[in-house]
Amino acid sequence: MEDCRRPGTRVWLLMKSHYVAERFSSLIRTVAIALDVLPMSEVNVSCEEKELVEMVVKQAGKVRIEVNPDDEYATKRVLLILNKFENRFEPDSIMIKRVLYFLRIDSWSGCHKEIRFLDEQISLELDDNNERELHLLNTLAGFMRYCRGVLFENSALDVVNDEQLVTGRPNLEILSCLNHEDFRARFI
Repeated sequence: MEDCRRPGTRVWLLMKSHYVAERFSSLIRTVAIALDVLPMSEVNVSCEEKELVEMVVKQAGKVRIEVNPDDEYATKRVLLILNKFENRFEPDSIMIKRVLYFLRIDSWSGCHKEIRFLDEQISLELDDNNERELHLLNTLAGFMRYCRGVLFENSALDVVNDEQLVTGRPNLEILSCLNHEDFRARFI
């Protein structure tokens, strides 16, 4: 839940939207049960407060939290794109752009924020020896790297040029995305 506030979590939260909905449903049911078993006759509260608790218990029993249909559609689109990558096909760039538009990821730096967050999550999963989410995290990170490199490659050059014009120094954020291991020659 704390990931909701962090930058770069859009694609991850989209893919976890069912899980988040389930967690909220569970929380609401837990509150309703706790209020239902609360011995209101032994608690010193007014009649209005007792009625309010009864109303909350009734309403909580009726609440059904579901994933937004637009989120559901976008999730299916992302899964389709990831499936294409795994089967070694290049996905339709228009479909990718629509998903990115829906997620409001519209620049090289937006993709880079997503990648940084996903890389952090991958490290956490590895540190905890929890491989349950590792495949999805790695696949999403690869997808965002593809978007950053293929769809937004020219905007990265614009960021460099604008930064250099304003400050006279290169933008080091672009260089921070490079993995030096990618440039090592692999001779075996």
